[in-house]
Amino acid sequence: MVGHAGLPSLAQQLQDRDLGSASQPGSSVYASAFHQQNLSTRLRDYGEFMRQRVIAAYAYSPNAFVVVQQARQTVRRQFSALFEKIDLLSTPTMPAPAPLLGTPAPITFTAPFNFLGWPAISVPVGTNS
Repeated sequence: MVGHAGLPSLAQQLQDRDLGSASQPGSSVYASAFHQQNLSTRLRDYGEFMRQRVIAAYAYSPNAFVVVQQARQTVRRQFSALFEKIDLLSTPTMPAPAPLLGTPAPITFTAPFNFLGWPAISVPVGTNS
């Protein structure tokens, strides 16, 4: 379906939820699990931002990951009916021009997709003066 079937509603609902901070424990735990082997032997090979992200996983209680998983399932159920009406959702990746390589960037617009496990792709478009 082409058009905006429910998109204003979706945009408002995504904006009303703080999915970025809600997803932080889950994404940190996933990242640290994936990088576990290298963390102990090659920690200095990671940039400061990534190093902090993977180390942050150890600050969360074991309950945090379970609570995030439960919240994810609840939110996914809430949006499933809307996504039966939409074939493609196109949004900006960032609220501003992309930063230089190696510079941490906000995950404002990608956090909901990361949190919910929805398929997504980031395509660079446009120019910056």
